[in-house]
Amino acid sequence: MPAPGSRKVTSASTAARLLALVLAAAALVAHLAARADAAAAWREAITHRDAAALARLLDEGVDVDLANDAGVTALMVAAGRGDLALARRLLDVGARVDATNARGGTALMYAAQGGNVRLLKLLLARGAEAGTIADNGWTALTIAAAKGHVRMVRILLERGVDPNARDIYGWTALMRATQNAEAEVVDALLEAEGIALDTRNEHGMTALHLAAVAGDRAIATRLLRHCADPTIEDEAGRTPAALAEEAGHLRLARRLREADEIKRCGA
Repeated sequence: MPAPGSRKVTSASTAARLLALVLAAAALVAHLAARADAAAAWREAITHRDAAALARLLDEGVDVDLANDAGVTALMVAAGRGDLALARRLLDVGARVDATNARGGTALMYAAQGGNVRLLKLLLARGAEAGTIADNGWTALTIAAAKGHVRMVRILLERGVDPNARDIYGWTALMRATQNAEAEVVDALLEAEGIALDTRNEHGMTALHLAAVAGDRAIATRLLRHCADPTIEDEAGRTPAALAEEAGHLRLARRLREADEIKRCGA
């Protein structure tokens, strides 16, 4: 039979172990709750594009690739805001450079929209795929062209991004730049090897049709000089000259009709 004193020692030892287990469990619960709070704050910061909050939360051990409900990551936020320091920190701790959001968008596309050339170069240097195509058919080049970011356009063309890629509506980067009157971007695209000038969108319109509708003589002239075909008809049977005339751009309409009478490039 154990001595009375030994029972007390055993009971005290068991109680100590139980207390240690309870304290450890409580610490684990508190840790998990803190991680959950940090993750929720991270997602909220992404949704509100709060780069400062993301920078603070980085020190709390949050998964840097944790995305919000739209699939947007912190790196996409940093890229879109042009926050080079935050983007570099995220990449240094392992953020996936080519993660995609719910619509197939990448951090490089966010950078193309934001217009920060240094950030675009950083992402490319860290292995970003230059020619990724989003669900709507847009590439980083399409976005940069539409936004008028000519330096980005040149960089992406040098990286081999297809200038003739068409979105789900049949539009190319050249069409987007023309529609937005981005003449410098049009010039850069016209210099691209293999650029297709007469691609038609869902309405059968070419870049020259778009310039005609807008009355943009400068871009129309650029396109004509690079052998855009002024005789192509859209789905309604209208040439660029007819569209220019309908829109009241009579001088441009005459210019386009004169081009009809000239022996076309390569004819």
